[in-house]
Amino acid sequence: MEFTIRPAKPADIKGLLSLYDEWDPPKNPNPEWRRALIAEAIASPTGNILVAESSRRALVGMVHVTFQPRPGKDGYQAVVEDLFIRSFARGLGVGTQLMQGVIDLCKARGHIVRLQLISWRGLESYHRGYFQGLGFEERDLAVFRWPRDLSEPAPTAARLKTQPA
Repeated sequence: MEFTIRPAKPADIKGLLSLYDEWDPPKNPNPEWRRALIAEAIASPTGNILVAESSRRALVGMVHVTFQPRPGKDGYQAVVEDLFIRSFARGLGVGTQLMQGVIDLCKARGHIVRLQLISWRGLESYHRGYFQGLGFEERDLAVFRWPRDLSEPAPTAARLKTQPA
């Protein structure tokens, strides 16, 4: 099976919604929310979504990469935010082609001082060393995540001080 790797375009939103919904069902009750986020990501100058399209013009995979300025490193950090391949297309090289697309995109953009991704250790792809096979090195890095919904009003300084450490 042959695949074309290309930047996503607005006409891909419906297919991307299907991919995201298969991978991670929406949590927001507003069905237009995810559609709007995908449209914003496609149009964003600080990121790209690349898609893998089959010869039948169906989207079988996607990768979302963002670029963050790193003044202390004199360049940009590229972060792979999402990589998803439909189950029937896994093992066919789609993810490898998408990740090569990310590398090519970084080279073309220039001034990329770091390319990184975060993977859940519980994923099958992690256990079979998928990302190491692509050339990534696992780092001894602690990732900290804010546990509360930030779409709510920001806590005041006084409320932050009362939170347990």
